[in-house]
Amino acid sequence: MLTCAMNAAVGDHCEIIAPDRKPVLAEVICFDNNLAYMVPFDPADDLRPGMTVVRKGRGLMVPTGKGLLGRVIDGLGRPMTEKGPLVGCQLHP
Repeated sequence: MLTCAMNAAVGDHCEIIAPDRKPVLAEVICFDNNLAYMVPFDPADDLRPGMTVVRKGRGLMVPTGKGLLGRVIDGLGRPMTEKGPLVGCQLHP
């Protein structure tokens, strides 16, 4: 679990910007003493204090539609193959 002082709501998604890697997606799960507690969806063993956290401001949205045909996605709706971004999909909570 990670903590950060920021203006967010429970359920908001945030990106933690780590050098030399793609951002780590995390979800705000609670607050205590003005700190947001977040659970990362990606491996977070190399995250350190002082890294930039960007609030995405919305909960989980998953793709739906014909653009998913023949594609492999993870539990967060992100493509897992090298076929590029999903096209022809709509996002729904």
